[in-house]
Amino acid sequence: MKKKSTFTFLLLFMHMCFSYAQQIVTDSSLQPQQLIDNLTDRSCVIASNANSAINGSVNGIPSYALFDRGTSDFPLESGIILSTGNVNSSGNNIIAESLSDGNLDWDTDPDIEAILGISQTLNATSLEFDFTSINNSVGFKYVFASDEYQQQYPCNFQDVFAILIKEAGTSDPYVNIALVPDSASSINTSSIHPQIPEGCDAENVNFFEGYNLGTTNYDGQTIVLNATADITPGVTYRVKFVIADHIDQRFDSAVFIESEGFGTSVDLGPDITACGSTIELNGEIDNDDATYAWFINGVEIAGETNPTLQALQSGFYEVVVTIPLPNGSCTITDSITVDTIPFQQAEPIADLIICDELPFDGFAIFDLTIKTEEILSNLPSDDFNISYHHSEEEALDNLNPIVGDYENTELSETLYARIESMDGSCLQIGSFNVEIGAQPNYNIIPPIILCADFLIDGVGYLELSYYAFEIANYEFNRTVTFHVTEADAYNDVDPITFASDMPFGSNFTYVRIENDFTSCISVVPIPLVIQERLDFDQRFYIDLCLPTSQSFAVFDLGIIRDQVLVAYPDAGITFYTDFQNAQDQAFPIFPGVTYQNEVPYQQTVYMAILDGSQDCPSVVPIELHTNLTHNLYGDQPVVSGCDDPSNDGILDFDLNEVSEELNDGYDIEITYYETPQDRINGENPINVNAPYTVTNNNNIVYANISSNGCDYDADIELDVLPLPELESQTIEYCGNTNAQTGLTTIQLNPLIDLIDNDQAEFTTIEFYATEADAIADENVLGFSYDSASNSPLLYIRITDNRSQCYNFSTLQVNISDGLEIATPEPIVVCDDDQDGSSTVNLESVLPQLSSDLSGTTISFHQTYGNAVANRFAIENPESFTTETREVFIRIAVEDLDCFAVVALEVLIYDNPQLTSISDYINCEIDTNVTTGFFFVNKDFEAINGQEGMQVLYFETENDAINRANVIDKNLAYQNTSNPQTVYVRLENEAENSCFAVAPMQIEVRQAPIYVEPTDMYRCDYNGNGLNTVNLSEKVDEITNGATQNLDVSFHLTPLNADLGTNALPLNYTTTVNPQLIHARILNTDTGCHEVSTFNITTLDLPEVNQGQSLTVCGNNYEFEQQWNLTEIELLILEGRQYGIEFTYFETETDLQNNLNSIANPEAYVNTSNPQTLYVRVFNVSTTCFASVPFDLIINSPPDIDPIDTYEVCANTESYVDLSDIDLALLEDTFNV
Repeated sequence: MKKKSTFTFLLLFMHMCFSYAQQIVTDSSLQPQQLIDNLTDRSCVIASNANSAINGSVNGIPSYALFDRGTSDFPLESGIILSTGNVNSSGNNIIAESLSDGNLDWDTDPDIEAILGISQTLNATSLEFDFTSINNSVGFKYVFASDEYQQQYPCNFQDVFAILIKEAGTSDPYVNIALVPDSASSINTSSIHPQIPEGCDAENVNFFEGYNLGTTNYDGQTIVLNATADITPGVTYRVKFVIADHIDQRFDSAVFIESEGFGTSVDLGPDITACGSTIELNGEIDNDDATYAWFINGVEIAGETNPTLQALQSGFYEVVVTIPLPNGSCTITDSITVDTIPFQQAEPIADLIICDELPFDGFAIFDLTIKTEEILSNLPSDDFNISYHHSEEEALDNLNPIVGDYENTELSETLYARIESMDGSCLQIGSFNVEIGAQPNYNIIPPIILCADFLIDGVGYLELSYYAFEIANYEFNRTVTFHVTEADAYNDVDPITFASDMPFGSNFTYVRIENDFTSCISVVPIPLVIQERLDFDQRFYIDLCLPTSQSFAVFDLGIIRDQVLVAYPDAGITFYTDFQNAQDQAFPIFPGVTYQNEVPYQQTVYMAILDGSQDCPSVVPIELHTNLTHNLYGDQPVVSGCDDPSNDGILDFDLNEVSEELNDGYDIEITYYETPQDRINGENPINVNAPYTVTNNNNIVYANISSNGCDYDADIELDVLPLPELESQTIEYCGNTNAQTGLTTIQLNPLIDLIDNDQAEFTTIEFYATEADAIADENVLGFSYDSASNSPLLYIRITDNRSQCYNFSTLQVNISDGLEIATPEPIVVCDDDQDGSSTVNLESVLPQLSSDLSGTTISFHQTYGNAVANRFAIENPESFTTETREVFIRIAVEDLDCFAVVALEVLIYDNPQLTSISDYINCEIDTNVTTGFFFVNKDFEAINGQEGMQVLYFETENDAINRANVIDKNLAYQNTSNPQTVYVRLENEAENSCFAVAPMQIEVRQAPIYVEPTDMYRCDYNGNGLNTVNLSEKVDEITNGATQNLDVSFHLTPLNADLGTNALPLNYTTTVNPQLIHARILNTDTGCHEVSTFNITTLDLPEVNQGQSLTVCGNNYEFEQQWNLTEIELLILEGRQYGIEFTYFETETDLQNNLNSIANPEAYVNTSNPQTLYVRVFNVSTTCFASVPFDLIINSPPDIDPIDTYEVCANTESYVDLSDIDLALLEDTFNV
């Protein structure tokens, strides 16, 4: 059946809510030196002068602390945490709001901006210290986490972290060792993040662990990264950790640091509770100079000075390790409590997973003895009884043990193991799951382009693992290997690494995708396409002709480049120091055409030539010689020659051939002289066109070598090597005459021992039928020779294994006695039990040897040499148990020294076991047309794990039995009726006479026709990141317009969806965010189904500040005023947010229904004082909104008592003190 898989990852410009796991815990009470001491705890390292020059104390908040994993699954166990906000907000308790502690007056660290070349940083926290170590390197593991991992922030903000190091007390600049792996990029929120839709491309996404993992309160984090630096033991270094916000103080970041390689440490591990057994404690620190002392309950254990200790009783154990130093010693310790008890939980038992196989029904047989072996491997001995039970209660009470293999009833079940020591001192209970695993998903990628002639010195240019992640459907925890054959892929044998490992002319590589958790596999063929390269057969080299004392120089590679550009003027040419870089177009020589050799005298570099019309670069080696002739010849080269047939030590050398041998294809001219003085004077050169006679008493010639205007003198030794000698001989022998051919077979190997050869220990003898073959070293005779004559003359080539000089001789063989023995047909066995061996009757072939074997002695041997020597005969040839092999039959004539040896092949082939084949159903939309059946998809079921088998398909049973009219299983087969029966032939690849045939029905059925489900989005109005949805909406969507009887169910896993098990309720509450749902759409009339996926995503509401208001004065008692309501927006918005719209309402009911909005919020007149209004804060990207009430407040002026006339007493000055009127106007003058 056909299945669809769709995985969609959607990141709208939002902050998603997720459910949380247990969190890390922090302790901010420690001072910098205490933190560093904790980081270097129990290691022989001196750390001092710790301080934090910049941190959150300027705003009254702690920004550095100690952290511990606690009960969470955070990837680091413990260490230091630095934050750009309140460090205690990093964990401890769930904080749903974004972390944005710290103010603008919390400044930055100048070093991080100077070293990293970044500006506009603030809210920095630094922690620096000096350290001295006995190690030669220092390393840290760290995780970078940030609340910037939301919306589009990674595209614009670069919260950053650095580890700076330099030698203490020097003016050396700091070096940052916290870098994105395999790059020079610093660690920040912009350098590591996934794809941001409508924002920016992914950056180094392989190092991003994920969003909202729950172990901290940050929105995202990296994987565990490593920072290392080489140091000099005993030298003091200054290290600074520093982290900072970028641009503003919003959305804090943190880094979690764990030391890795500060110094030597000892670790006995956590406290141990042992169950009736002895525990080995291991204090090994891999230092040969260290000494050990062990203590129990504070008392030293006499005589225990080894790195390990057998703890025989309960107690508090301690090890003290002393390491000598140049100026004293260093002591490190660790302790552990060992407690022995009669009962404990067993060590974790790995789940037992069996991959679902045809007919993919979710059921399998589990061999529980596999678990027994695993459990025993974690126990101190095999003296335990182990049984398996359905429940923990049954395991404790030793009731109803499972006997034999176990067949599951659910896709995943928990079984319990009862583990009891035979002496009854210890009982352990453990549990494990038995599960059915699904085949991994995969992608069929486009053909892999291979470049022809992709080998130089045996190195392939293309590493196939480049495609692994894409083929594995971009899913993690997959092991992907590439193979030459499909069988190799299924059997997981002979994986290949490079494209060059594929045999020439291969059209496919077979890719095996294995789930690392379940070990389930998929095998997929990937096509290969070979493209040609530019053809270069020219040798490129540069000879500088420098004095022999000068081994390094600068070479102008432009000379070679210009030669190539003459033939290919549009070519792009770059130079590299090694072949692989040239193939990958990586790390070219800088500045491009000038290069100083790094290898003295002679070095090979590589030129990559990429023509505009080519996809494959041509890589050509270029030899760089400071002095070519010196590199070739050295001081006194030796040229050897084998003596002529006279073997008198005198030989004529052809000096032209000597020159050709020495020049190795280079354009070099050699002039030879008989004396050094002639060479100096340039007189009397030897005529190279005439033979030059040499004896071993006079074998030095004096050469002047000239190349490219460069002269060099060398003394050349010409050596004459003697030939091996062997006299012609005659031997009386016997042979085996073939009555049909008239030829007599003689065994050749025994002849070598009969030949008189006093040089046998260092020579090799080979036989030839003709003198011409012996001279040409062609058609060497093997173990035997078929002669038409009774006196064949054999030609001998004898070779000196030391010098490889050879000579010739003859051997006359007089066949005085004869046999007439035929070669038997092989014994072929189709082995039903497929164990590779069988018992055969070797004597069954005796009638084939001869019609009359009287007067002969017959024996069977496992090697030819044993047959010839008549030794180690097979004792029971009539009942010989063997694997496939060659057996040798020796037939000897009684009372005569005459025998024959013939070979007998015994061929044992697995006999295929073929059970019934399940129907092959194709689900199609239109069943009225013929469809394509790819029978190759049924191979796996037919083979059923048998090795060395192949499957063929036929239209009739007769064709299948006779192996006629084979259907091409790799092409789509068009059915001729519906349903139709075809026949499956399973045969042994090596011997097709071993086969089995079974029928298989093929049928086309109606596939479900439905609407692809879309993702569901819900707003987080509950505030917990989860939502309850009615999946009936999806049923209606999927079945909209359907004319078939469709049954739709929803599942959490692909396997459950495929099998139709563990369906979700239609009223479903999500457990994670986002929640991936697998919809199973079944055509109930035909049984065909498909699986589609969609996400249920809970979206965050806009972040708002509640409790805001607008306030004005009611001058002259004006309590109806015109307001610009939009002034509230800056007060309500929480930090930087994008795509927000505001709508205003007079009632909350109107807001929730989005009715009767205030038409002109910039000129609103209040109707009461105070008056509460409601603003709908709407995120246009997510369509989620927050309801925020706010008040309009008009402050009243002072209350005034109205008076018409104020009377004063008459006075001569007509003076009135107006301040006296205040009390008449105002009863309360406070603050007036």
